[in-house]
Amino acid sequence: MKSTGSHTIGYSRCLNFRQHIYSPLEQDEEEYAEGSTPDYCSQQKKRKSKPDPVFRRILRSTCPITGRDNSLTPLDYSTSVFFDNHYFLNLMQGKALLQSDSSLLSSTYTKELVWAYASNPRLFYRKFASSMVKMGNINPLIGDQGEIRQNCRFVNSQSLTSP
Repeated sequence: MKSTGSHTIGYSRCLNFRQHIYSPLEQDEEEYAEGSTPDYCSQQKKRKSKPDPVFRRILRSTCPITGRDNSLTPLDYSTSVFFDNHYFLNLMQGKALLQSDSSLLSSTYTKELVWAYASNPRLFYRKFASSMVKMGNINPLIGDQGEIRQNCRFVNSQSLTSP
């Protein structure tokens, strides 16, 4: 969970988030008509976070329903070139680019962590650094114990792993 904070920097291809931005909204967009802005942070503990319809429209303008698969969009729309806790603030405001980011608000436990990291940058920095050290200490599986995938989404075929 802490390592998802790395989404505060970097970009994603349209192909990777298109399905998320074209899925149906969980509430009427009319609720936010006339330029009103939802106050997600104050209501976060009371209800499930909803996708921000204005944010979706912005994303849809750069990523149409078909085509432009390789168009890039920042993972953190507000501060894409800075390592900070704005990624978590974005999540609380319904501005998650990836479905996996939105899912962090689906359980009470992860929602509370998002809230904690959004409201306390030092806590996020400390926990993120700790998780990076832990990941750096993971020993890769080699030989018959593991494989280096040619494409991280798929297990290598036997022809690739056999001599």
